[in-house]
Amino acid sequence: MSQPQIQFKSEVSAKKAYNLIFRIIIGPLCFFIVQAIPLAGLEPKAHFALSCYAWILAWWATMPIPWAVTGLLPLILFPLGGAMPIKEVALLYGQRVFFFLLGVMLFGHAFRKHGLARRMAVSVLSIPGIATSGTRLVLVIVIVSAIVSAMVDDAASVAIMIPIALSVAKFAGDSYAKSSRISGISTPNLMTASCLGVLYGSAAGGMATPAGVPFNPLAISLLNELTGYHVSFAQWTLTGIILMIATIPVYYLVLKYMSPPEVQSIAEGAEYFNEEKKKLGQLSQGEKNVLFVLIVMVVLWFLPGFVNISFLDIWYVPPVGMLILFLLPVNAQTGEMTLSSKDFQEGVLWNVLFLVVSGTALASGLVQLGITEWLEVIITGGLSASILP
Repeated sequence: MSQPQIQFKSEVSAKKAYNLIFRIIIGPLCFFIVQAIPLAGLEPKAHFALSCYAWILAWWATMPIPWAVTGLLPLILFPLGGAMPIKEVALLYGQRVFFFLLGVMLFGHAFRKHGLARRMAVSVLSIPGIATSGTRLVLVIVIVSAIVSAMVDDAASVAIMIPIALSVAKFAGDSYAKSSRISGISTPNLMTASCLGVLYGSAAGGMATPAGVPFNPLAISLLNELTGYHVSFAQWTLTGIILMIATIPVYYLVLKYMSPPEVQSIAEGAEYFNEEKKKLGQLSQGEKNVLFVLIVMVVLWFLPGFVNISFLDIWYVPPVGMLILFLLPVNAQTGEMTLSSKDFQEGVLWNVLFLVVSGTALASGLVQLGITEWLEVIITGGLSASILP
């Protein structure tokens, strides 16, 4: 290896090291800055907890270590500074949102693993008149991504839909080149719009139900804890679907004009997707199991709106669905279940899961120490109810 190459690599390594050191230092630095600021009306232990909060936020933003590990800092810092004994801090992490997200993530994994999401997407694309132009194709990708994201968490919906969107965009580009009789034609705008369509659609669908984005149940949990107001699945969904429907046209217009697809028309689009639909064949046992669990979860979520069942609330349903997925066999003779222990390890975004749980725990700690009430007085002192939002 030549001397310039060695020097370049050493410079890159040095920059990475300095960057990491900065990202590590920024957390304690924020802690000491907040700790040094005199905050009238705030008890010393609450002041210390608020300084820890600044440290955690800084590390969540710069991420020198995983989010999940950063979220566990209160277990070390709160007892160290006398803000709260470790027994009480540990109790903050026993959040119901943990099991809600665990069930939703595993359901999303099963949805993708057994191919039900692909079947749904191909079924929509095979509808006559849907896949006839590039712009219409992008619109359908946004809509399908929104529907999928409403049923599973956003990360799972992106993982499900990106390969489908890319394969569909490639077919559209190849079909356009074939019909135009132009060799070597490329469709970068269509590929870009298709990928962004998945992201935008997932964002829109994530608002539709509490299961759409990991932070939806976090918001519901904090609202209930801070104000005592309970939001049901039906309440959120009735509002969320309206927001989803309102944002989809906006996202579509942004994609249409910022990345206009080169493909004006798609020859044999309906035939292609019909063939893809035929290749999928009949519903597999795994798909049937996942569909059954989806129906059970939706029924249980909406049932409290019609029948008064005390134990049945928004948090109860995902663990039920998760348990059924592990109990329903795909092949009884071989003992293969819809989900296995391997799926439990690989199908959960543990970093995001613990980020949400630790965020809820931290918020609960701030409430118990009186910090939120102190902030409320400061923030709302000169604001009216109409200006505050």
